[in-house]
Amino acid sequence: MVELDGHPAGSVIERESRSTDRITSDLEMTLTLRRGDLEIELETVTRFVETLAHEPVSMSLRQVTGATVVEVAWTFSPRGVEARSIVGAGPATVKSEPLPAGPWLTPAAAAREMTRQVAARAPSFRFLTLDPSLGLEPVAVEMERLGDGSTLRVGERDIPTTRWRERMAGIESIVWLDAEAEVVRSEVEILGLPMALVLTDPEGAAAPRKAPELLARTLIRPDRAIEAPRATKTAIYRVRARSKELADLPSAAGQQATREGPQAFLVRVSADLPPLGPTLADSAPFLVSSTYLDHAHPRLRELLLQALDGQAETTPTERAEILRAFVHRYLQRYDLATAFVPASVVAEQKSGDCTESAVLLAALLRGAGIPSRVVDGLLYVEEFAGEREIFGYHMWTQAFVDGRWVDYDAITEGRFDATHIALGNSALDQPQGVSAASELGSAGHAPLEIEVISVERHPARMGAEVEP
Repeated sequence: MVELDGHPAGSVIERESRSTDRITSDLEMTLTLRRGDLEIELETVTRFVETLAHEPVSMSLRQVTGATVVEVAWTFSPRGVEARSIVGAGPATVKSEPLPAGPWLTPAAAAREMTRQVAARAPSFRFLTLDPSLGLEPVAVEMERLGDGSTLRVGERDIPTTRWRERMAGIESIVWLDAEAEVVRSEVEILGLPMALVLTDPEGAAAPRKAPELLARTLIRPDRAIEAPRATKTAIYRVRARSKELADLPSAAGQQATREGPQAFLVRVSADLPPLGPTLADSAPFLVSSTYLDHAHPRLRELLLQALDGQAETTPTERAEILRAFVHRYLQRYDLATAFVPASVVAEQKSGDCTESAVLLAALLRGAGIPSRVVDGLLYVEEFAGEREIFGYHMWTQAFVDGRWVDYDAITEGRFDATHIALGNSALDQPQGVSAASELGSAGHAPLEIEVISVERHPARMGAEVEP
């Protein structure tokens, strides 16, 4: 059972099965969330098939976000990996990838390593494995024993446990394991919301769900209000984590972040064009047509021609702003019902929130030959979701133009303002679906506090307010 904010909100079912020559690891996760008055159903189904000798055969991922279905299948061979992805009823995209580098464990082999280390009462251990929801990049699992855990009751059973700290994909959890290294309970904090995975019996799994409200819980009130936020030119903030070490904040485009200790960063943000930076060593990840940034889709090609009608010979910086302004006008309805969908879906529905505007702009930039990525962070607004003068979690776009990364926000009237604080960024170049967002910064951050140290404004720029 998945508990969010102390209430049943979903379920996770894990199975391992064997045939004469294969081991299959299956996972099914369902989750119900609420954003304002809207409920969103999320479903993730993964499968990994390996030989009895723990050689990879295939893996797959199916993600359902509202009405959008993303499916990816990877097939392993000695020569490499073929990834086949499809969004909804659209055409399949096939991509050849190299085999994952380095020594890593298949899921069944990783489960056996966990069992061995727990049985040996190891104080800590680490290994690399593949998770279909995270794609082909091996992810490190780091386990640190914290001591004997409590005896937990599951149905009619009392299960003795050991307590561990687990770090995986930038997220830290506290887990209680039984003698076979099976998870009895796991606790983590996501955007300040407590989340727990709890081993239960069939009756517990069938308990009525209560969708937690995420929107209001993630808003951050700074120590003081910011006047005319859309007119800000430069600003300096102190960003603190309330409960644990603050993950690294990026220094890129308009932001410079300097660590002030385990739990704090001093962040300077400028809305001016940044100085020239180092050459982009490898532009391929920022130009590829991927599941989310599917600029090769016919609808995106058509939209790009519409956006650049008669303006294709402009400079990259000019084209980037033309595309940003086009996306700003193109989305006709602000809609929180959409969680995270590919750019081609956004192009059809013409609605969404900041994530939809960010992926659509990033895809159009790539279609125009401009490297792009999306940024996960915070944006200050004067009013949102019934609250005033707050920072809300937000997504925008960065383009590599004229030798530098530049911020572009298609939600705001102007290109960018200094009330954006970046937490992470991603090329979104892999074929997997929603979990690609876990590459971004917000998922791994503890609840934050923001101190506004200084703000400088453009005297004549008083843009309209927006929603994060």
